[in-house]
Amino acid sequence: VKTWTELKFSTKFLQISCSGESGFTVAIAENGSGWSWGKNSHGRLGLGHDDDCHTPQEIKFFAENQEFLVQIEAGSEHA
Repeated sequence: VKTWTELKFSTKFLQISCSGESGFTVAIAENGSGWSWGKNSHGRLGLGHDDDCHTPQEIKFFAENQEFLVQIEAGSEHA
């Protein structure tokens, strides 16, 4: 049985892309930061590990390198 859970989250997303059958999602926040969540096979979420994440997690690489996203897309095996 699937149930919906409301997330109390202060970050606002400007763009969200779902991979469909691969089960992960990527997003751009209004400040240009990158976020990801879902199935993390082979580390495809870009979080530095391969554990699945059920809530949005910031992709630290972009902030650490002072890079900001303007577009994002999730494919079957990539983001």
